[in-house]
Amino acid sequence: MIIKALMENRGKSDEYLTEHGLSLYIETDTRKLLFDTGETDKFLSNAEKLDVDLADVDIVIISHGHYDHAGGIASFLEKNDKARIYMQREAFIPHASDKDGDIEDAGVEPSLENQDRITLVDEDIFFDDDLILFSRINGDYLVPEGNSHLLMKKGEEWQVDDFHHEQNLIIKDGKKRVLFTGCSHRGIANILRQAAENSDLPITHVIGGFHLYDLKLDDQSDLEFLTKVADELDKSGAILYTAHCTGYDQFKWLKGKLGHKIDYVSAGTVLEL
Repeated sequence: MIIKALMENRGKSDEYLTEHGLSLYIETDTRKLLFDTGETDKFLSNAEKLDVDLADVDIVIISHGHYDHAGGIASFLEKNDKARIYMQREAFIPHASDKDGDIEDAGVEPSLENQDRITLVDEDIFFDDDLILFSRINGDYLVPEGNSHLLMKKGEEWQVDDFHHEQNLIIKDGKKRVLFTGCSHRGIANILRQAAENSDLPITHVIGGFHLYDLKLDDQSDLEFLTKVADELDKSGAILYTAHCTGYDQFKWLKGKLGHKIDYVSAGTVLEL
């Protein structure tokens, strides 16, 4: 399996465009997938530099209904005329962030809901024997506190997002079981536990964001939270590649705890598993 990071907050070098977003190209022996599309069309440029032909992509998974993961959908559709895009139905509910009382749109372009190549998902999907798409994560253990500033609109009222629109992907490749996450808003510990229930073999690799960026490394309670997350990640036994909303300083702290078990994925990174 080959994974190429088409977009991330940081670049492997100045050659690659960056933005606050995530997009991963995934190639197995039988499939070519795109996991998220970043915030804008910048991932297209990085795809060219990484010799990725987006016209060949078969399946697109959008992890959740935030612009930094779904903002490039329209640009992708112009490059590709065959792939189906899978999103949770609730991804098209209006989403926003509350920044000190200032409500800012954080959602997906509403007109895309009627795009005929977008499949709106209400439940878990098992694609043949090699892909599992799952959502509705159980448990509230170590759910990121930053979620309290993220909102969804029900009727005319804004309320704290429940992240029912978040979904995660498991790819089976031989004895490897690779878990892909967008931002882990439901908590990476809870996602890992549910992934283990959905998989016939233990999860061997985790790739994606863990939403830890707002944890302060000089705050005792935040450090206690981060330590518990590190313990859960360590306990999983998986090799970890993190990015985006984990936060680079928080990654470096985790690296100090987990050593070779964790690494960072920047735009331009190529992984061969």
